[in-house]
This record gives sequence, C-alpha cells and structure tokens, in this order.
Amino acid sequence: MQMAQAATSPHDAEAQAWQATQVASLEHQRGRTVLARRTLARALHSYPEYPPALALQADVQAAAGDLEGAEASLRAAVAVAPAAAWHAQLGDVLAARGARLDAERAWARADAAYASDTPDAREHALFLSMRTRDLTRARSLAEQAARGSTDIVTAEALAWTAFQQRDLDTARRAIERALRTGSHLRRLRYHAAAILEATGDREAARAHARVALAAP
Repeated sequence: MQMAQAATSPHDAEAQAWQATQVASLEHQRGRTVLARRTLARALHSYPEYPPALALQADVQAAAGDLEGAEASLRAAVAVAPAAAWHAQLGDVLAARGARLDAERAWARADAAYASDTPDAREHALFLSMRTRDLTRARSLAEQAARGSTDIVTAEALAWTAFQQRDLDTARRAIERALRTGSHLRRLRYHAAAILEATGDREAARAHARVALAAP
C-alpha cells in the first residue's frame, strides 16, 4: 500500500487520500497509533473532510479513549456520506458516552441505510445481532446471506445471530466455518469464544479469547 501511495499522482487528491487511509488502517491494526494518526493527517490534508479517513480517525480516537473526538469525526463523516456502517459506529460511540437516545437515532439511521442504500444481508444481520435489535429479522437476513455465500463474514453473521437466539448447535457449526481460514480478527475470535463457552468447550473458548486479546 505504501508503494501504491508513492506511485499515485500528487494531483489526484482523492486517490492520495484513499491510499493514505488504507495505510493508516493497516498501521492502526498493527497497534502503531502514532503512525496511523500521522498518515490520517496526510489523508485529510490531501482531501479535507474525506469520509473514510474521518471514520477511521474516529476508530483511532475511540481506541485512545477520546470519545468526544470520535463523535466529532463521525458526525463530520456522515454529514458528507451517510453510510450505514458510519451511522452504526456513531451510535456505538454515543452509547458509550451515555447518550442513549441519540445512539438509538443513529442506529435507526444505520438500520434504514443497510436496508435501502447499501443492502448487504450479512452486515445488516451483524449490525442487528451485535446490538440485540430485532433478532428475528437478523436471523432471517443471516440465513438469506448464507444461501448465496460461504464467506467467513456470512458464517460469522449466522453464528452470532443463532447464538443470540440460543440456537447453540447452529451457532457452533457456523462459527467453525467462519474460523476455517485461521483469521485473527478480534471480533470473530470474541464471538467464537462466547459461543464455545456457551456450548461447554471452555478450553477452546479460552484459546479464542487469548487470540482476541492479542489481536491488534
């Protein structure tokens, strides 16, 4: 990604911002916060108010405990591009700040956007189930996604919605499919730990929890 950024024309501001945001995301995932912040600053210098950079900046700020800054970044992002994922992220930050009513409004906007603007059954199912909102609809969306795809995110969505409904047999089968690539994604491993703990496999649950805690 750094090579791609270096090869991008300095006259293409949006491409420069996109490349810098990808590099910043990788640095953030590696736990290199200073480099992530510095690279995001370059992205926003190239393209002020670039929504993906603002949303990632909110992630970095929230991870550092700056919820006020994260809220400001996300509000700026959704003002330019009201994407479902960013409304959902804003709702999470607002809930963490104790603004439950505002959080519910942001989640409602995310729900509507997932349903109409950017329909994605698996992401919609995860959005609903991770916030325990309308679990029947979440399960229906997850099953719909699973009928047409075998990717690990779809399997995770089915696993977590089934788990929330206490269908542990389906949850375990689905989470095992989601883990087949060995991904260290923190969310996936956390979900695996919770599901396996509920099924009584505490040793495996602890192993997944350790991976989740170690993941950047």
